[in-house]
Amino acid sequence: MVPPRTGETPVKLVIHTQYRENYGAHDWNGEGVCPQYWKNKGGDTFVVAHSFTSISTDAIPAMVDRISQTINKADDFSENTVIGWELIGDHDLTEDERLQLEYDGCVSTPSPRIDLDGHFHIIAGVQ
Repeated sequence: MVPPRTGETPVKLVIHTQYRENYGAHDWNGEGVCPQYWKNKGGDTFVVAHSFTSISTDAIPAMVDRISQTINKADDFSENTVIGWELIGDHDLTEDERLQLEYDGCVSTPSPRIDLDGHFHIIAGVQ
């Protein structure tokens, strides 16, 4: 985790997830216990659609826990789990967005935005 920056510079909270798929479930007939053979398959980066000019590091875990209730999903076949967070400058791009801009010249798939109540927002690409 990046140490939080607080004070006059607005920051935004970025949440990282890990997506895993249970390959054991592919041949499972639905009876008995599902076989377990999990593989990491990537993840997502979510940006909380709110700027903070000051934020207590003590308050962030509770915020992440609340938002995680929307992001975390799990069943016998796959799971998506929050694995970490960081604070970045309010006008900074996420790593995914920065790489798109660097290699493609634009951000065609921005990181999903989510508000403090766990509602998703769609935003246009970044030039």
